[in-house]
Amino acid sequence: MLTWKQAISGEIWRIKWQLYGYCRLSRDEDKENYASIEEQKRIIQDYANSCNWTVSDFYIDDNVSGYTFNRPEFTKMMERVKGGKVDVVIAKDLSRIGRNNGRVLVLIDEFKNMQKNLILVSEMGGTYDVLNDRDDTIGITTWFNERYVKDCSRKTRDHMYSKQKSGRLIMGNYYGYIKETLKEIENIDGIFSSSDLIAAQVIQVCNELNIRIPQDIKLIGFDDVEIAKLTTPTITTIHQPIKEMAKLAIELVDSKYKNIEVNEQTILPIELVVRNSTK
Repeated sequence: MLTWKQAISGEIWRIKWQLYGYCRLSRDEDKENYASIEEQKRIIQDYANSCNWTVSDFYIDDNVSGYTFNRPEFTKMMERVKGGKVDVVIAKDLSRIGRNNGRVLVLIDEFKNMQKNLILVSEMGGTYDVLNDRDDTIGITTWFNERYVKDCSRKTRDHMYSKQKSGRLIMGNYYGYIKETLKEIENIDGIFSSSDLIAAQVIQVCNELNIRIPQDIKLIGFDDVEIAKLTTPTITTIHQPIKEMAKLAIELVDSKYKNIEVNEQTILPIELVVRNSTK
């Protein structure tokens, strides 16, 4: 049976083994120790070149938390590892693989049991090789990685609460999902967002990817909140009758309180507000 140490020497390694890089970034978790996707790829590629190895391709999860292991590209990669189509995975460090202490330790054992290698270029003061290096202190590293993401989560909650108290705008971060969709699906010529806030993030991603709105993609939002008038281009959107909805909601609650029968469904008129994102 061919061992890992035999395989990494000479031409037999290049014939027998498939090597892939894995990169992950979360803009919420990695603010203090930021390494862009391109920087991670460079680190992996430089390490592979120094060993005279060839990286077949990269699996990349952009703006995805390391605490969850339900990541699109990571899942694809692990399916191929378990299917025998990937022999070696190289990542910048262990936090790129994940920030869930228990799950990461189980994953390391899985690599060992499958005799597949996981190489972390910048870990434990050097390079950590799962199949060949001692890992007496690896549990400490994974514990600190999980503690870090939980600390970030607490700080984010405190920050959001502060925004709520002061009445400032709060919007969910769909940046990574939008970017991944626009990269993976070709010939998209229109996007209908479920809110104007998401539509505003679509504009941000499109600017980064050099996609023109409305020339390349038409964009429609929903709600007609103030941000739809402030973006460049301004957002075509569906205007909801907010005041009428609020008034009706109060009337329905009052009727329920007085045991007055109410309609199961009430339809209010909406309006298409055409702006520059579709012109």
